[in-house]
Amino acid sequence: ELTTPRELRFLLGRVAAELRTGAAFLGRGPEGEAYAALEALRSFGAGGAGAAAPELARRLRRAVPRRRRRELTAAAQAARAGAPLSLAAISRGAAATADRAGLVLCGDVGTALDLLRRDPDRWEGSGGGAREVAGWGPEAAIDALLAFAASAAHLELRQRLRTAVA
Repeated sequence: ELTTPRELRFLLGRVAAELRTGAAFLGRGPEGEAYAALEALRSFGAGGAGAAAPELARRLRRAVPRRRRRELTAAAQAARAGAPLSLAAISRGAAATADRAGLVLCGDVGTALDLLRRDPDRWEGSGGGAREVAGWGPEAAIDALLAFAASAAHLELRQRLRTAVA
């Protein structure tokens, strides 16, 4: 049960970051759907050839305005030449970003860490076992958030948002 305004601000910051970055969809639905969407984007410039979801790639090509296709095709070609997609890495990065936004808005490291430790939706599966977010367990999330809390970037963001103490 949430009891303090700081807890509410932390959760609000996390949700706002997920919505702002567009990462909110990663935690929804089966993992295969997120991979299919990412592969469809990646195969955009190849005309859908080799796409895991050719229908999704075809619909994506139809939805993109003609003047933007060249830009998206160049980006897709660069993505195909790069490292393979890792939804686990994307999920970990999105979770870390959301935690950082929550901390900045909340302004209290202790509250943020306490909420991370006891977030049942994030760490407990339906079977009662640990359901770490794509291999990103509570210890790693806490370590990352502590490192961010001690950084100059954290202090600068708090000053810019006027949540800094002084």
